[in-house]
Amino acid sequence: MRLAAEKGRSALAASPVLGSASSDRVISYAAWRIALVGIACLLGAALLFVHLDQSPRTWFDEGSHLHVPKTLVQTGHYADRSSEGFRAFGPTIGVGPTVMLPIAAVFKIGGIGLLGARLVIALYTILAIGAFVLLMRRLADGRLALLATILLLAAPGLDFIFTGRQVLGEVPAFTYLLAGLLVWFTRDGATGDVILTGCMKRCIITGGLFGLTIVTKSQLGIVIAPSLIALAILALVWDRRIGLKQVFVPLIVMVAVFGVWELALLTIVTGGSLRENLLLLRQASGGSLIVIAPRRMIAGARFLLGPQAYFALLIPALLYACARSIRRRMTVGELTLLIFTLVGCAWFVGASVAWPRYAFVPLALAALPVARLVDTGIRTLWRRADHARLLAPVAVLALSALIVTAFGGQFHRAFTASDAPQQMAAYLNRSVPTSAIIETWEPELGFLTDHRYHYPQPALLDRAVRHQWLGGPPLNTYDPLAGGAQYLIIGPFARYSGVYDEAAIASRFQRIATIGDYVLFQLQGSTAGGSDMGE
Repeated sequence: MRLAAEKGRSALAASPVLGSASSDRVISYAAWRIALVGIACLLGAALLFVHLDQSPRTWFDEGSHLHVPKTLVQTGHYADRSSEGFRAFGPTIGVGPTVMLPIAAVFKIGGIGLLGARLVIALYTILAIGAFVLLMRRLADGRLALLATILLLAAPGLDFIFTGRQVLGEVPAFTYLLAGLLVWFTRDGATGDVILTGCMKRCIITGGLFGLTIVTKSQLGIVIAPSLIALAILALVWDRRIGLKQVFVPLIVMVAVFGVWELALLTIVTGGSLRENLLLLRQASGGSLIVIAPRRMIAGARFLLGPQAYFALLIPALLYACARSIRRRMTVGELTLLIFTLVGCAWFVGASVAWPRYAFVPLALAALPVARLVDTGIRTLWRRADHARLLAPVAVLALSALIVTAFGGQFHRAFTASDAPQQMAAYLNRSVPTSAIIETWEPELGFLTDHRYHYPQPALLDRAVRHQWLGGPPLNTYDPLAGGAQYLIIGPFARYSGVYDEAAIASRFQRIATIGDYVLFQLQGSTAGGSDMGE
């Protein structure tokens, strides 16, 4: 009896030791996890913030957008500006006040500068990544959420981080879209599946956030509105889980929010008559957002099929996702993302100029289908009993190599800064009086200096797009002296668009400086200052 009792006490005494060892393992695992998260955050911060004011170099689109907050701070007008006065439309219809106003606030507090503007977009990028992780975690398990996030950040054609380092509308708009999806999606208490919320208040908030999405980047209305209509059709004829109210309420609110902003832009913000502003808006917006051109369709399809789109995994992933949806093995949440992705890709290939940035949001939302295809494929191979099982680690290594290479390229770009625009701006500040009028189509210089610039009319931008992408007529009939310029700067966008006839310029202007890929000319006989030196 005593031996049995002592034996029992001995056995009981050993359990705290085992518990302590188990606890140590848990603590060690948690410590490693925290360390890995910390390292990832440090690498992400370096990728996002290193040389933020120089890499990538500022360019046409970013410079054009930055004119609006600069003009707002300096003059109180929400508009673009040229030497002849304010221009009501142009950058104001491409990117909305959700970007312009925060940047203007930063300018007001800390002064006008590229770094301050890009810090605003970097904050949007951090919010977008956080919202994406939360959304993926709601729709899938932690493993798939992590894989989808890594793919989102690594995909070459998406270029998420570098897009999130520039004053562009894609990442801020994506942030509002993700916020809307997080409000819209909820879990079914009975099944645990992700469905669309039936709460009227949450549907209205979702519609408001979708509205802010297309206010931020107006072209996304081409994707979101048809996607919601497609969901409503599916709710009627195929999947009753979707619910008409859950789709129509956000759609109506979204259209109302966007309509209120457009009406305010055409009347209160811009001033002038509604009829005149509508005409100007039509001229500035052009028709390049909806384009039916077989050559561009082929280019768009090649982009989505190629290695730029998740290392050529996008189309197989979408086909696999469609097969799962047909077999009803997909939650409403995943089905919703799939519809948004398919509609966006259909517009990109079938009715746009197939500029890769137009595919930004559809590609970003496709990260989950791609992650699910990768996860399912590798796990299926690993479960096999034959030699095919060895393909699983090979696939993991191959994908890991592609991802590491993609991140390596991003780090190289981040640490290889270019300050050619800043150098040209510094030269202009030293050598050209601010009273002189400079003709150029490099709007980044108009942000970096306070000289008087004359730019080609916004309507010419659509013609430039059609010339470069659709084989339209050239722009070389434009007269650079029409704005009364004494100087002319030809840079990357002017060469790309062909807006200036360089043969004619040689007979009317003399070159006085070359800074990087910018060339400064002075009108012959002009006495506005400048020097005959090159750099």
